[in-house]
Amino acid sequence: MRFLCPFILSSSSLAFVNAFVLSTPRHNHHNEISLVSSHLKKCKRVSSNRIFSVNGDGKETVTVGEEEIREVDAIPTRSSVTDPTAKKLKEELFSMASATKRGFSASRKEREQVRSIIYDLMKYNPTKEPAASYYTSTPNEPSGPSLSGKWTLIYTDAPDITSLDPSTSSLPSLLPSTAKLGRIGQECNPPFIKNVIEWEKPDWIPTSLPLVGTDSSSSTILQKVCCEASSSPTNPKIVNLKLVGLDLASGGTSSSSSSSSSKNSDSFLETIQEVGLLPTLLKQNPIELRGVITLPFGTFEILYLDEELRIIKTGQNYLAVNVRQKGTEEWF
Repeated sequence: MRFLCPFILSSSSLAFVNAFVLSTPRHNHHNEISLVSSHLKKCKRVSSNRIFSVNGDGKETVTVGEEEIREVDAIPTRSSVTDPTAKKLKEELFSMASATKRGFSASRKEREQVRSIIYDLMKYNPTKEPAASYYTSTPNEPSGPSLSGKWTLIYTDAPDITSLDPSTSSLPSLLPSTAKLGRIGQECNPPFIKNVIEWEKPDWIPTSLPLVGTDSSSSTILQKVCCEASSSPTNPKIVNLKLVGLDLASGGTSSSSSSSSSKNSDSFLETIQEVGLLPTLLKQNPIELRGVITLPFGTFEILYLDEELRIIKTGQNYLAVNVRQKGTEEWF
C-alpha cells in the first residue's frame, strides 16, 4: 500500500509515461499558488507544539510538547466564509503552501507548522457531510459545498507525492532524474475519483527536434489513476477507494482545428509539429485501461471542505490540501 492512497501511482505506469512524455517547460508552481492566494494578506504564525485529534465523543485530545495531554470541548462548527479566525488560518495555510512549494521543499518544522494550522482550521469546517455526493445506499446531492469537481493540489506531506519530483526529493525513486513533474490534481465525478498527474518535457529535449512539439502550453501528458469511491451517512467524512484502472491523455489546449478537421492529414501533421507526436495521438485516442476486478485502495478523511478549499487526511496520517478549479483555471 502506498502512502497517499488518493494520489497513488503505479511505478510501471510512471516508467511508461516518462519514457515517452513530451511536454512543456516547468511551470513556476510557487507563482501558481501565489496567484491562488494573491488576494490574501500573508501572515506569520508562531510555531506550535500542539497536536489536536478529535475523538468520537466530540472531545479533542491536545498534546502540548511531548508530555501534557488533556481533553477539551471541541469548538462548534462555524462557517469559514464569515468567521475571521478561519479566514486568517486559511491565509496562513495558503502562505505556507506557497513558501514550501506545495510541501515539496518543506522542512520538518514547516510540516509541523502546517499540520497545526490545519488542525486548528478543521474546527471551523462548514460542511457536516462533505462526502454526501459519494453515498452509495442513499445518494444525496449536498446543498452546501460538494466534494465533486476538479481540484488542484497546493500542499502535501505525503512521501509518495513529494518524491515524484527528482529535483527536490531525497527519497529513492524509479523515475529518471530528468523527469519533470507538472501540476497535480483530482477529478471527483461520482462514483469515480481520478488522481491526475501532469508530466512535462525534460529540459534537455530541444524543441527544434522533430516530433517533440513547439507549443509549450499544449505538449503535456496527463496520467490519471482511476478509483471508484464510496461513502455513507454513518461516516460522512470518510471516503473508501477501489482501484479501477489507469488513463493516459493529452494535456493543455491546441490552437489547431477541431477533431473533425484534424482527420485531414495536413492538419494532423500540423498538430504533431505544434504539440508533439505522443500528445497528438493521445488527444485523438486517449488510453483507458480497466481491470477485470477492482482492488481496495485505502481510505481518506475529509478534514475541511468549503467552496474553494479541501483538506484530506489519508489512512497513513498524511495530509493533502487542494483548491477548487473554476472556469479558466481548469487544466484537465
